[in-house]
Amino acid sequence: MSQTINNETDIVVFRMWKDNVIALFPYENCDFEGNVTSYMQIGQHGAANYSMIIAHSRPSTPNEYEDLKRELTTIGYNLSIRKRKQPLKRGLKQ
Repeated sequence: MSQTINNETDIVVFRMWKDNVIALFPYENCDFEGNVTSYMQIGQHGAANYSMIIAHSRPSTPNEYEDLKRELTTIGYNLSIRKRKQPLKRGLKQ
């Protein structure tokens, strides 16, 4: 789980995936297969293939992700909403 420790923020990308909003945490590795942590209201935390979800979904609107954002905030996330994962710059560690 990617809950906030101290004042750090949790970078999240909200997408519409199969008629549901999915929250992707692109910098939170979930397993050794390259999947990232995800969260949905049904099923809650899980693993997701970031590239595949991005390719086969559309951005979620603020109105669509409002309930999921509220749920994540309630359980302790300090969200920083992004449209997509940003590439890492050379020499910097994320």
